[in-house]
Amino acid sequence: MPKVVHSTPLRPKNRFSSSVASLCAAVLAAIGIYVVAGSHAATDGLYLTPANASVEVGQTVTVYADSGSVPVNAAQANLSYDPALPQYVSFDNTGTQLPLDAQPIVGTPTTGSLQIVHATQGGATPPSGTILLTTLTFKALAGSGSAAITFGSGSAVYAASGSSNIVTSTGSSTIALTSPAATPTPTVDPTATPTSTPTKTPTPTPTPTPTLAAAPTTAPATLYLSPGTGAVVSGAA
Repeated sequence: MPKVVHSTPLRPKNRFSSSVASLCAAVLAAIGIYVVAGSHAATDGLYLTPANASVEVGQTVTVYADSGSVPVNAAQANLSYDPALPQYVSFDNTGTQLPLDAQPIVGTPTTGSLQIVHATQGGATPPSGTILLTTLTFKALAGSGSAAITFGSGSAVYAASGSSNIVTSTGSSTIALTSPAATPTPTVDPTATPTSTPTKTPTPTPTPTPTLAAAPTTAPATLYLSPGTGAVVSGAA
């Protein structure tokens, strides 16, 4: 397995094969950014496409590597960027045609550098055409500004025949960072407070005051003797 030094191009043995570089950036999920190694604009090299893209704060995107149409036996991409703008999150080698990691993704994401080196398994046919090297996920940290992602010294793509570095030029990508539109807070219509119907207090039925019967008037008393007249015989009671 080849030994990789950051500043020294990878020279894999002929038993290794293909592929390409890698990218990084931040772009709307529907877009996708590719690092292309191979024939591009009549030259062989490493490219980031699209050259300009935009990403919202906190949004992650997947980045692909493409080897172009040149059969290759290994590839190395040394990427640099400002970590205060896009932040490296993770990588995923699922589906790569260069499954041998001569050197896994290393570097220091906190300082904005990533090194990616892939090759084919011994005895495998060197792939050509569009080849996935790895998928890198980045997210934007700032709500404005731009971040350049570039290939550094030592980035290379080695042809399967002769293991020569076929890179003659490299590209870059500028990522514009934007803030997502604020989601308006829905206005809640106030619920009308129902007006309470006053409860009618029943008027108490007055209790009739009994009329006291007048006390009978007492007639003047008269003393009389009965009979009123009479004759008293001497000696009779």
